[in-house]
Amino acid sequence: MIVVPSLNTAREAIVLAPGWSPGAVARAEATLLRPAGKPLNVARFAALMGGESHLVALADAGLATEVEAACGDAGAGCDVVLTAAASRTDVTILDGEGGATVFNGPGIAPSPAELEALLALLRQRLRRGGLLVLAGSLPRGISPSLLGKLAVLGERRGAGSVVDATGTLLDAALRLAPAVAKVNAAELAEARGDGDAERSFAEGRRLAPEPANLVVTGGVRGLRAWLADGSHFEVRPPALRAVNPVGAGDAVTAAIAVALDAGRPLLDGLVAGSAWA
Repeated sequence: MIVVPSLNTAREAIVLAPGWSPGAVARAEATLLRPAGKPLNVARFAALMGGESHLVALADAGLATEVEAACGDAGAGCDVVLTAAASRTDVTILDGEGGATVFNGPGIAPSPAELEALLALLRQRLRRGGLLVLAGSLPRGISPSLLGKLAVLGERRGAGSVVDATGTLLDAALRLAPAVAKVNAAELAEARGDGDAERSFAEGRRLAPEPANLVVTGGVRGLRAWLADGSHFEVRPPALRAVNPVGAGDAVTAAIAVALDAGRPLLDGLVAGSAWA
């Protein structure tokens, strides 16, 4: 089973505003409110792909109901630890041409009791031969060292690991030397390179030598993978016009997890993930 902890679960407002520009007043054509966050996306997508997945999330009472419903609709399992603090809010603006502007809100750190409750649920759900996916961000006030604690927890339960961290957590996540790391070329360039996303897409292994298997996604360019056996693959997506790029990378992570959890080669997950993205 694929187990995905969500420590920074979000409410997301998706606004369709064709032709919008910063600093101007615009009228939205449509607005969608939904639960969100990379871990939730990965758990849902994995279930929709036919995998067995389970989300273990921190969320406030109002958001918890929505998270449980979203997982249920996709066929994913779900445990939610209720938090006293309100969950974060994200805003995504779609320009109608395939572009997206994303504002990720800051989360508030859970209490020690809330965090311990989440860890207890992870111990229950993780099992030998399963897979732990560490994806997304941490709320303010939580040390990146928590990633290491979660990784050790997975190892002790006999589970494999896939890491898809973002932002300031990326460097710490790579230092864990996970079995598989999936990273975005632009974020890898910021964390380990000179800010040149094209260069990080081409030279990912040089910038991130720690993971046994490294996958670098480059948007419309597809993805590149450097595997533990020394092989190197590039998977290019079909030439289709993107309608909404949000969640594409999460689909790749989910497909990787589904393939590995089923005992299939990582390359199967890369091809499937590119198709789903």
